[in-house]
Amino acid sequence: MSDKKVTMELSDLQLETIKQLFGHNDWEIKILDDSAVAIENGGNAQNLQMTTEQSTQTDNNEEDEDDDQPRFVIQQDRYCFCKPCITDDQNRQMWWHGQSEVAHQRNSSLRKEHYKRFWTMLLHRGAWNDDRYMLMKADAMTRDHRSQRFDWHKRDIMPKCVVTLVRCWFPNPGGFPYMGHMWE
Repeated sequence: MSDKKVTMELSDLQLETIKQLFGHNDWEIKILDDSAVAIENGGNAQNLQMTTEQSTQTDNNEEDEDDDQPRFVIQQDRYCFCKPCITDDQNRQMWWHGQSEVAHQRNSSLRKEHYKRFWTMLLHRGAWNDDRYMLMKADAMTRDHRSQRFDWHKRDIMPKCVVTLVRCWFPNPGGFPYMGHMWE
Protein backbone atom coordinates (compact mmCIF):
# COMPACT_ATOMS: atom_id res chain seq x y z
CA MET A 1 0.00 0.00 0.00
CA SER A 2 1.39 3.41 -0.91
CA ASP A 3 1.76 6.16 1.67
CA LYS A 4 -0.64 9.07 1.31
CA LYS A 5 0.28 12.61 2.25
CA VAL A 6 -2.32 14.83 3.84
CA THR A 7 -2.01 18.50 4.70
CA MET A 8 -4.23 19.77 7.51
CA GLU A 9 -4.53 22.79 9.72
CA LEU A 10 -5.36 21.55 13.21
CA SER A 11 -5.87 22.94 16.67
CA ASP A 12 -3.71 21.56 19.46
CA LEU A 13 -6.60 19.43 20.71
CA GLN A 14 -7.25 17.99 17.25
CA LEU A 15 -3.54 17.20 16.80
CA GLU A 16 -3.37 15.42 20.17
CA THR A 17 -6.48 13.41 19.32
CA ILE A 18 -4.99 12.29 16.00
CA LYS A 19 -1.71 11.39 17.71
CA GLN A 20 -3.56 9.29 20.27
CA LEU A 21 -5.50 7.52 17.51
CA PHE A 22 -2.33 6.70 15.59
CA GLY A 23 -0.54 5.64 18.76
CA HIS A 24 -3.42 3.42 19.83
CA ASN A 25 -3.36 1.59 16.48
CA ASP A 26 0.47 1.52 16.24
CA TRP A 27 0.39 3.49 13.00
CA GLU A 28 3.30 5.60 11.87
CA ILE A 29 2.78 9.33 11.59
CA LYS A 30 5.19 11.93 10.29
CA ILE A 31 4.45 15.49 11.28
CA LEU A 32 6.06 18.07 9.05
CA ASP A 33 6.42 21.75 9.76
CA ASP A 34 5.56 24.41 7.16
CA SER A 35 9.11 24.66 5.78
CA ALA A 36 9.25 20.90 5.21
CA VAL A 37 6.01 20.99 3.27
CA ALA A 38 7.33 23.86 1.14
CA ILE A 39 10.54 21.93 0.42
CA GLU A 40 8.58 18.83 -0.50
CA ASN A 41 6.31 20.75 -2.82
CA GLY A 42 9.40 22.19 -4.51
CA GLY A 43 10.44 18.69 -5.52
CA ASN A 44 13.25 18.16 -3.02
CA ALA A 45 11.80 15.56 -0.69
CA GLN A 46 15.19 14.46 0.69
CA ASN A 47 15.55 17.34 3.15
CA LEU A 48 12.26 16.89 4.98
CA GLN A 49 12.30 18.16 8.52
CA MET A 50 10.13 16.39 11.02
CA THR A 51 8.93 18.08 14.16
CA THR A 52 8.87 15.86 17.19
CA GLU A 53 7.47 16.31 20.64
CA GLN A 54 10.06 16.91 23.32
CA SER A 55 10.62 13.67 25.15
CA THR A 56 12.09 13.24 28.57
CA GLN A 57 15.83 12.58 28.48
CA THR A 58 17.06 9.37 30.07
CA ASP A 59 20.44 8.64 31.56
CA ASN A 60 20.71 5.63 29.28
CA ASN A 61 23.25 6.39 26.54
CA GLU A 62 21.90 3.72 24.23
CA GLU A 63 19.49 5.48 21.88
CA ASP A 64 17.16 3.69 19.50
CA GLU A 65 16.95 4.74 15.88
CA ASP A 66 13.24 5.42 16.36
CA ASP A 67 13.88 8.21 18.89
CA ASP A 68 13.32 10.87 16.23
CA GLN A 69 9.73 9.65 15.82
CA PRO A 70 6.94 11.56 17.57
CA ARG A 71 6.02 10.28 21.02
CA PHE A 72 2.44 9.23 21.69
CA VAL A 73 1.23 10.21 25.11
CA ILE A 74 -1.94 8.78 26.58
CA GLN A 75 -3.55 11.56 28.55
CA GLN A 76 -4.34 10.98 32.18
CA ASP A 77 -8.00 11.44 33.05
CA ARG A 78 -8.61 14.43 35.29
CA TYR A 79 -11.40 12.72 37.24
CA CYS A 80 -10.07 9.22 37.99
CA PHE A 81 -6.33 10.00 37.61
CA CYS A 82 -5.89 6.84 35.50
CA LYS A 83 -4.01 6.52 32.26
CA PRO A 84 -6.10 5.89 30.15
CA CYS A 85 -9.41 6.70 31.82
CA ILE A 86 -10.91 3.82 33.80
CA THR A 87 -13.99 4.01 31.54
CA ASP A 88 -11.95 3.77 28.33
CA ASP A 89 -12.59 0.83 26.01
CA GLN A 90 -9.05 -0.42 26.69
CA ASN A 91 -10.20 -1.22 30.23
CA ARG A 92 -13.42 -2.90 29.11
CA GLN A 93 -14.55 -5.78 31.33
CA MET A 94 -16.86 -8.72 30.66
CA TRP A 95 -19.57 -7.18 32.85
CA TRP A 96 -19.64 -3.88 30.92
CA HIS A 97 -22.84 -3.03 29.09
CA GLY A 98 -22.80 -2.28 25.39
CA GLN A 99 -26.04 -0.33 25.44
CA SER A 100 -28.28 1.51 27.87
CA GLU A 101 -31.00 -0.28 29.76
CA VAL A 102 -34.59 0.96 29.84
CA ALA A 103 -35.04 3.82 32.30
CA HIS A 104 -36.51 2.41 35.52
CA GLN A 105 -36.72 3.22 39.24
CA ARG A 106 -34.97 -0.04 40.17
CA ASN A 107 -31.85 0.87 38.17
CA SER A 108 -30.27 2.36 41.29
CA SER A 109 -29.54 -1.14 42.65
CA LEU A 110 -27.92 -2.08 39.33
CA ARG A 111 -25.84 1.10 39.40
CA LYS A 112 -24.67 0.29 42.93
CA GLU A 113 -23.25 -3.07 41.80
CA HIS A 114 -21.36 -1.42 38.96
CA TYR A 115 -20.03 1.34 41.23
CA LYS A 116 -18.60 -1.41 43.46
CA ARG A 117 -16.89 -3.03 40.50
CA PHE A 118 -15.41 0.28 39.34
CA TRP A 119 -14.31 0.96 42.93
CA THR A 120 -12.37 -2.34 42.86
CA MET A 121 -10.81 -1.50 39.49
CA LEU A 122 -9.69 1.88 40.85
CA LEU A 123 -8.34 0.21 43.99
CA HIS A 124 -6.22 -2.19 41.94
CA ARG A 125 -4.82 0.70 39.91
CA GLY A 126 -3.90 2.62 43.06
CA ALA A 127 -6.17 5.55 42.23
CA TRP A 128 -7.51 5.83 45.78
CA ASN A 129 -3.96 6.42 47.08
CA ASP A 130 -3.07 9.05 44.50
CA ASP A 131 -1.92 12.29 46.16
CA ARG A 132 -4.25 14.41 44.03
CA TYR A 133 -7.21 12.22 44.99
CA MET A 134 -6.29 12.40 48.67
CA LEU A 135 -6.20 16.22 48.48
CA MET A 136 -9.56 16.27 46.70
CA LYS A 137 -11.10 13.99 49.32
CA ALA A 138 -9.62 15.97 52.22
CA ASP A 139 -11.07 19.15 50.72
CA ALA A 140 -14.48 17.50 50.37
CA MET A 141 -14.35 16.26 53.97
CA THR A 142 -13.66 19.76 55.28
CA ARG A 143 -16.68 21.08 53.39
CA ASP A 144 -18.95 18.32 54.77
CA HIS A 145 -20.14 19.43 58.21
CA ARG A 146 -21.70 16.03 58.99
CA SER A 147 -18.28 14.38 59.31
CA GLN A 148 -16.85 16.88 61.79
CA ARG A 149 -18.70 15.50 64.82
CA PHE A 150 -18.05 11.78 64.33
CA ASP A 151 -16.47 9.34 61.92
CA TRP A 152 -18.45 8.07 58.98
CA HIS A 153 -17.92 4.80 57.18
CA LYS A 154 -15.00 4.73 54.82
CA ARG A 155 -16.23 6.31 51.60
CA ASP A 156 -14.50 7.39 48.45
CA ILE A 157 -15.53 9.98 45.89
CA MET A 158 -16.50 8.10 42.75
CA PRO A 159 -14.95 9.85 39.73
CA LYS A 160 -17.28 11.81 37.48
CA CYS A 161 -16.33 9.68 34.44
CA VAL A 162 -17.55 6.52 36.23
CA VAL A 163 -20.76 8.13 37.48
CA THR A 164 -21.57 9.44 33.99
CA LEU A 165 -20.98 6.07 32.31
CA VAL A 166 -22.94 4.03 34.85
CA ARG A 167 -25.85 6.50 34.80
CA CYS A 168 -25.84 6.21 31.01
CA TRP A 169 -26.11 2.41 31.29
CA PHE A 170 -28.86 2.48 33.96
CA PRO A 171 -30.82 5.75 33.71
CA ASN A 172 -33.61 6.93 35.99
CA PRO A 173 -37.04 7.67 34.53
CA GLY A 174 -37.64 11.27 33.51
CA GLY A 175 -39.21 12.59 36.73
CA PHE A 176 -36.86 10.88 39.19
CA PRO A 177 -33.65 12.69 40.15
CA TYR A 178 -30.46 10.78 40.87
CA MET A 179 -29.64 10.35 44.53
CA GLY A 180 -26.30 12.04 44.06
CA HIS A 181 -23.13 11.55 46.01
CA MET A 182 -22.40 12.46 49.59
CA TRP A 183 -19.96 15.17 48.41
CA GLU A 184 -21.74 16.42 45.28
